[in-house]
Amino acid sequence: MAEPFPGRWVPTFATDIQPGDKIRIDGKTERYVIGRDYPPSFRAAFRIEYTTGAEGIYKTDLVEIWDEDGSVSQRVMDLSAAAVR
Repeated sequence: MAEPFPGRWVPTFATDIQPGDKIRIDGKTERYVIGRDYPPSFRAAFRIEYTTGAEGIYKTDLVEIWDEDGSVSQRVMDLSAAAVR
């Protein structure tokens, strides 16, 4: 039987954040994302909504997304592969 996935922080760009993610921007403070906007590609930033408020963030800012089951790692790989095409 396979070992359960222990979970890990996946480093990626902020544009990969989706509602429902638990993220760290500064490497310490964990935040739960409840929403975000999807601006046109020429806009450099977007808005993220947390359970504790909201803020703007640049698409290319480095963040960490908590990955409980491997799905975030797969999502980030899929998005990266699509960007290369």
